[in-house]
Amino acid sequence: MQGGDVPASLLARGRAAYRNLFRAGRVAFKGDPSVLLAFRQRARDEFIAGRPIQNAALYEKKIRFANECACVVRRNIVQATNDAEDEHLWRIRWRDGVELGDNETIKRPLRQTNDPCEHANLDSTRSQRIDSLNNIRPVTLKQLLNAHRERKIPQLYETDIEESFVRGSGPGGQAINKTRSNVALLHKPTGIRVTCQETRSLETNRKLARRLLQERLDQMYNPGLSQEQIKWARERERKRRRAKKTRRKNRAS
Repeated sequence: MQGGDVPASLLARGRAAYRNLFRAGRVAFKGDPSVLLAFRQRARDEFIAGRPIQNAALYEKKIRFANECACVVRRNIVQATNDAEDEHLWRIRWRDGVELGDNETIKRPLRQTNDPCEHANLDSTRSQRIDSLNNIRPVTLKQLLNAHRERKIPQLYETDIEESFVRGSGPGGQAINKTRSNVALLHKPTGIRVTCQETRSLETNRKLARRLLQERLDQMYNPGLSQEQIKWARERERKRRRAKKTRRKNRAS
């Protein structure tokens, strides 16, 4: 980094903040190379854009913002993997230092400190925060349906889609295996990929692929509230009611 009026000590702090961001990304996005590379590229672009800054106060503000971003990435981003036995369940990979708390913590004043990461640990211990999470009441199906109706559905624009056609495979004869009826879509802003080979018709598969991509975007921007996830919630509620009814019959008999 360069800067005519920026002292050498501040330049050194800028380089340290840059390394801090890279380390935070390596911790938070471990095992997800595409997201990690995108995060590092964004950090690199921001620091390159800050090289011409000559004002020391503005330079220090940028450094403070970079360290705060690194703290947020370390404490507030967790990864999840799909359960091998139940595709509807996700297992979260908790790390040491991940912030756990409830909405009451934002009402407490921040303690004055030079370390932005200290703001996450105010008056309660980690075990106390976990206990508070365990006391949260479950969301009812009615509340979930209300949130589902009020959600904002993301728009799907053709300019954001990269479409390709590949030769089909599997049962269906020559109409599948010797024609490019398999539609593959890439959503460039998010990197989501979907394929569709439901029918022998290319045009039908194109429509179905876009519908599938729309559902994937809905799941991404509205976790737990998409159309498919609401179907799972309804089914779980039906099973719960049947089990409750069975228990009542068993107690009565």
